[in-house]
Amino acid sequence: MIWLFVIFSLIFIPFGMIVFMGAPYLPAHKKAIDDALSLVKLSKNGRAIDLGCGDGKFLLAAAKKGYKCTGYEINIILFLIVKYRLLKYKNAEVKFGNFWNKDFPTGTEVVYVFLLDKFMNKLDKKMQSEAKRLNKDLTLVSYVFKIPSKKPVKKVGGVRVYEYPLK
Repeated sequence: MIWLFVIFSLIFIPFGMIVFMGAPYLPAHKKAIDDALSLVKLSKNGRAIDLGCGDGKFLLAAAKKGYKCTGYEINIILFLIVKYRLLKYKNAEVKFGNFWNKDFPTGTEVVYVFLLDKFMNKLDKKMQSEAKRLNKDLTLVSYVFKIPSKKPVKKVGGVRVYEYPLK
């Protein structure tokens, strides 16, 4: 009976707690990831980041294209899975932790997210703040969910692209 509690605690609690901090784990479709990567261009030294990278599909696709990329994941189980999946890619990394409390790495140009509606306004503010801090334009690629106060500059299927130019 104790082993059932341990298994429950190790698997279900990390997945359930995430709902309060960002979004539950839902895998993005391969087509959406392909669409996202086709809508953006990174410079030679640019970096793509995935906020709440889940199983790491976006990071793997970006790494295979040769992009430098960083993912953030707060679910320890998913973090370990992604860490393992990225082992052969020197241009990709995953960091354990809450991305809301992290600064975007130097060189960030593209930010990919698959969050929930209730977090999109907060993300909008973080994007503005990070563009100023990094002193560079940023591009946000959001799968499914919209930034309520902004119009996307591009849209394909459920993928929307938003620009955050320096002001």
